[in-house]
Amino acid sequence: MDKATVTAFKAALEAANITNYAYITDLPTYLYNNNQNSVAVEDMNKEIVYCIRDNANFGSGQYFTNSDLLVMGAKFEDIHEVRLGATYDQAMSFVDSLGLNLTEDQKKLILSIASSKRPIKPQTGDYVFKELTQEEYDELTPEEKEAYDVAKLQHDRSKYGMSKRQISIDV
Repeated sequence: MDKATVTAFKAALEAANITNYAYITDLPTYLYNNNQNSVAVEDMNKEIVYCIRDNANFGSGQYFTNSDLLVMGAKFEDIHEVRLGATYDQAMSFVDSLGLNLTEDQKKLILSIASSKRPIKPQTGDYVFKELTQEEYDELTPEEKEAYDVAKLQHDRSKYGMSKRQISIDV
């Protein structure tokens, strides 16, 4: 990205009142701004985006021990993608602010996509993974127990924001 692109992106975010977005570099380094635990700040003069966030955020381990915060930065030229979440109205305002022209069919499709996101009521639990009772677990074959144990570990890790990857330490 260049300064003009970052400037246009920021202006479109502000026009659409969008505050949750990410700059993504080749590494990939994700520089989030999400109003919860991460702030992205653009230095337009030096053409760098800095991100200040929780040191143990986004499922990662602490990069620097005894540090509450992690500060990262990336030059505009290293940022090749941006992401944001938006309502339909915000998305249309964002698109308009960038000067993009959508056809009526594209607008209808985007509205249809946005309208299809409805919460399930009543919410009855996790629809991806079902935790078994001890009795249900005892009835499994050894192979099923092994597969269940792996799935439960991944479910528990994702539930607590932990990485799904195993950690290995070379000594």
